[in-house]
Amino acid sequence: SSSAPGNPKYSLQSLRDGRTRATFDVPADLAPRLASVPIVSNGGIFELFIASDDNDDALVAPTDKGTARLCVEFYSPKPERTAGAIAERLAARMDDPSPPGMEETCTVS
Repeated sequence: SSSAPGNPKYSLQSLRDGRTRATFDVPADLAPRLASVPIVSNGGIFELFIASDDNDDALVAPTDKGTARLCVEFYSPKPERTAGAIAERLAARMDDPSPPGMEETCTVS
């Protein structure tokens, strides 16, 4: 389990197909909103999902009350670095949970 100060705590798990799953502890009330928009970082787009008993291979321990777990799966030669960058984006979203939508941040001229 790792994190920089101010960033959500996370853990990494190696999956059989070579991908890595990063699992982030976030406030439960923010989890649906945090998971609703992909994280864009280091040239990648990362789709988050909320871990639950319905995710048959989520493999996460129970959380404290008021905490949810967001997961993302990705390929990376440096998974710790990738997870750290995602954690930074999540921390920024937790500070401002209603940032502009993708259509407002990515303009094509």
